[in-house]
Amino acid sequence: MPVPRLHVIADRARFEDEGRMLWALREATRAGVDAVHARDPGAGAGDLYEFARRCRDAIGDRAMLIVNDRIDIALALDAAAVQLGRRSLATADARRVAPGMQFGRSVHSVDEAATAGNCDWLLVGMIYKSASHLDRADVGPSLITDIGANLRVPIVAIGGITIANAPAVLDAGAFGIAVISAILGSDSPGKAAAALREVIERV
Repeated sequence: MPVPRLHVIADRARFEDEGRMLWALREATRAGVDAVHARDPGAGAGDLYEFARRCRDAIGDRAMLIVNDRIDIALALDAAAVQLGRRSLATADARRVAPGMQFGRSVHSVDEAATAGNCDWLLVGMIYKSASHLDRADVGPSLITDIGANLRVPIVAIGGITIANAPAVLDAGAFGIAVISAILGSDSPGKAAAALREVIERV
């Protein structure tokens, strides 16, 4: 399965109105989003399963469902991929658990990228300051270039990416981008997704 280029992070903690978020996911996946991450790090297994299932039902077969961290839930939902983080299994161990699944790895430095293992993509950030992680410093697009100089793995950039700064991120070597507010916070998530997709395809 091809590595997706336009990711939306469905971060449950960020949205009080889950119904509106699911509507936005439907609109966005009709307009060019090809991956949706179901993320709720504070949830128990049952709650995360139900949330991810609702995300899957909202996006249908229009986009890849990616479950953050939990391989067991991804397998239970027949999801296509898992996004691994700092506290997750090593990539090689994750592949032994689910050999047919794709795995992304979240990294924040050149050193972390170098030890990410045989993942299908790297989620690199925070590129710009983001409301979802106010405690983390932004690193700028140069980190994408630095990682890409040493590794041949698709880089998906995350952190404060908008229609205005997406070209700089892609010019730095990103294969794709991941967003929250730029799409899910828009009054017209379908139009926002289509605009970002056009930038990705053009650059």
